[in-house]
Amino acid sequence: MVRVRGLQIERRLVHGSVAFWQGPRAPETKTHRWTVYVRGASDPLEDLSVYIRKVEFVLHESFSDPVRVVTQAPFCLTEYGWGEFEIIIRLFPLDDAKKPVELYHPLRLFPPPGQELSEKPVVSEHADVLVFVEPSTELERTLREADTKRLAPESWGSLLPLFGGDLKEVEIDDLRKVRQARERVRQQIEALRQEYETLTKELERSQAQTLHRHLS
Repeated sequence: MVRVRGLQIERRLVHGSVAFWQGPRAPETKTHRWTVYVRGASDPLEDLSVYIRKVEFVLHESFSDPVRVVTQAPFCLTEYGWGEFEIIIRLFPLDDAKKPVELYHPLRLFPPPGQELSEKPVVSEHADVLVFVEPSTELERTLREADTKRLAPESWGSLLPLFGGDLKEVEIDDLRKVRQARERVRQQIEALRQEYETLTKELERSQAQTLHRHLS
């Protein structure tokens, strides 16, 4: 697979959740209906399946089948529950050679302190940046064309009007620095791992040669 050396492409994302209180008569274990999702930052109708193959949502272990897989856009999952917890979101790029990217989303069900429960939805959104380092030529072309493919508005249903606006550039810059730092650390770890494997093989080869001389 041919890769574009030295190229780095970024896609801006938002991971979020919308929670609806089900009223005072709802069962104790199903007080809220909530949806967790991943969407484009500047355009909620951006079709992320152009460069994301699937998304795994890892829920609290108390849920039946806590690892849920969504294979088509929009990448979202709806459930019922009563408690707040952190959801792990794994993004699997179309390029199989790229490792999954993990995001961590804090599910929010309740309004801020001082506000009473109401039918008003609780929206929690966080910005992130997906970085493709030296993508394949095919993926690079796909990423360049990603902005031209959009989802139908009805695919999001009633959630679309609840999404926030575009991200602030300062947020994007901070996230970009974090991603770049993580990538540098990952590359350093990989280089150390390869160096360790090389030294281990050389040591084993040296020990084998020494043993062979003693036995000869």
